[in-house]
Amino acid sequence: MRKARHFVGWGEFLSLRLTGKAFVDYSHAARFLVYDFKTQQWSPARISQFGINADLLPEVRPWGEIIGSVPREISRSLGFTSDVELAMGANDAVCTVLGAGVSQVGMGALISGSWENILLPVTEPPSPSVLVNAGVSIGPYPGKAKWMIYGLSPTGSATLNWARELVNVKLDDEENMLHRLDDGPGHVLAVPHVSGATAVWVGGSGLRAALIGMTLATSPIDVIKALMESIAYDTHYLVDMLKEGGAKIHMLRGVGGGVRSGWWTQLKADLTGTVIETVDQPELGTLGAALLAGKAVRIWDDLERKAGEFTRASKRYSPNPKRATLYKQRMELYRSLMKDWLSKDWSPLTIQTPKSNS
Repeated sequence: MRKARHFVGWGEFLSLRLTGKAFVDYSHAARFLVYDFKTQQWSPARISQFGINADLLPEVRPWGEIIGSVPREISRSLGFTSDVELAMGANDAVCTVLGAGVSQVGMGALISGSWENILLPVTEPPSPSVLVNAGVSIGPYPGKAKWMIYGLSPTGSATLNWARELVNVKLDDEENMLHRLDDGPGHVLAVPHVSGATAVWVGGSGLRAALIGMTLATSPIDVIKALMESIAYDTHYLVDMLKEGGAKIHMLRGVGGGVRSGWWTQLKADLTGTVIETVDQPELGTLGAALLAGKAVRIWDDLERKAGEFTRASKRYSPNPKRATLYKQRMELYRSLMKDWLSKDWSPLTIQTPKSNS
């Protein structure tokens, strides 16, 4: 640390190597504890309080702005034949939400990837108690809403990929197998948190996964269905808690590999009571970054309108209240179980690294 000249993340490191100076946008800077949301700059008071050398920090710059020219020898080494300028983008979540055309209050993004995330643009930050109780955070957003709630959960497709390999269910076969099962919950109840829990189970980082109710008749697809159901339960409780805190959620734009499962996406729509639209762009994060680059070179000014031109809904899942009723009792059981499990100490189950004999 005494030898450090810069304190940077990967994005700031990239700007440092390409332009000779470290820059950070609002969305990345907001993850630093010394960022001031009101001034959108580093907080002198907190920098002083933590004893940080401010010269180590990258310079905070607005997104959608040219931040420097790339030296010709570097741009040529990267294969560019013309001079290159570097524009300020945003973090992957912001770019994905922007690229998905999610900007109006009441519309959120369901990012169903390795993690299962709800991202919600808002015009006013909720009270800190709402954020803390739901296990979510908030940060700046480049759209007209100005703010975005981050509801992030490490339990998503990464969990399902692990489970498929464990019970030998092929992804190509999974959807047909699920549609052959009953509409209601299966006989297995899963706790899906192989990587711990964040939103909505506050304090659940040490949680572990479990399967309850298995019998000799339990099949591999029963296990997969149980995990998909419980991940959908978490989504329901997060949406429900945000609504109770005053957030408006009328529709979700579903993106990521998880939305390719129509069975799973329909279940989430049913349990949250929210319409879910999927979109026809395969790389929404890249699109969002391109939109910010276009703003930087003044090809367009209205990011939301331009995103709408690039992005269209490909499928719409409307909630089925009858199916939600079938799950009501199981979801209450799951919530009761989670509250109980949060009171337990699961550290003895943590995998320990073997000690070396050397």
